[in-house]
Amino acid sequence: SAARFAGSAKLWPVVASRSVGAPLAIVSRGRPASGSSSLLEAPPALAFDGDPTTLWNAGFDAPQWLEIDLQQPVTVGMVRLRVAQYPAEGATVHRVWTKGPGTSGGYVLRETLAGTTRDGQQLESRSGAPWAGVRFVRVETLQSPSWVAWAEIEVLAP
Repeated sequence: SAARFAGSAKLWPVVASRSVGAPLAIVSRGRPASGSSSLLEAPPALAFDGDPTTLWNAGFDAPQWLEIDLQQPVTVGMVRLRVAQYPAEGATVHRVWTKGPGTSGGYVLRETLAGTTRDGQQLESRSGAPWAGVRFVRVETLQSPSWVAWAEIEVLAP
C-alpha cells in the first residue's frame, strides 16, 4: 500500500517491501549509533537492534537527529524507518543524510520525507540509484507531533 503525503507528488510505501531485483541485506544492525539526545532507557542503539518493540527516544521535541556508523563504506539501497510517535498521528518532516568515510566530505541530503505519519507506520527512503560509498546515515526530524523517537531504522544494501 502507498500514501501520498500532503505537499508531496511522490507515493510513499506504507509497508516496506522489495519485489524486484536483488535482495537487500540489513547492514545497520548492531553498529554504533549516536543521537542529538536520548532518554536513559531509550538510547540510540535501540533503533538499530532489530526489535521493533524497543525504541530510541530523544526525550525532546524536534529538531533532533539519529545517526548510524556502518563502520565501512557500503552501497545503500534503502533506508526503512518505523515511526514511533504519540500522539499516534500527525504531521512530520524527516531528512535522510549520508556521509562517506573521513571528515572532509560532509553530509549529502538524500531525501526529505514530509506528511502525516502514524505510530507503527513504515517509511522507505530509496530514491533513484543506490547510494555508493556511504559510511554514516543520519535521520533528522524537523517536525513531529511528539518527542522525536524511532522504533526501528534499517539501512539495507544490495
